[in-house]
Amino acid sequence: MEDTVTCERIETEQIKIESVSFLLAACLCLVCALFFSLSVFQNSASFIEPQLQNRINPNTAETGSLIRLPNIGLSKATAIIDYRQNNGNGQVFETSQDLQKIKGIGPKTVEQLEQYLTFVRKDSQGERNDNGRMGNK
Repeated sequence: MEDTVTCERIETEQIKIESVSFLLAACLCLVCALFFSLSVFQNSASFIEPQLQNRINPNTAETGSLIRLPNIGLSKATAIIDYRQNNGNGQVFETSQDLQKIKGIGPKTVEQLEQYLTFVRKDSQGERNDNGRMGNK
């Protein structure tokens, strides 16, 4: 009888060890999967960034052009257009910093947008003006 109890204890201990081993293996698999998916997502971020051949003028751009900009979704693009329409529909944005007048656009977003923006306009003689444009002319 004592041998039977000892055998049952050994079997119980083996089951516990197998269960713990299984849980450790499952956790290791989850950690590896998470690490892999994060590294793939980080590498794919460069593919998501918009490839704009021409700079966008926020004073004249339509919604479709604005939403191609980093961190500008439909709501911010609509807010930019609404701001333009409510504030004279002309050259309301002289520099990229002026976009901070739009709710949800702060200094970090402006910094990310600068390389994609232009503020070129034609003056009364039909010549191009780069009033307040940031970066290279």
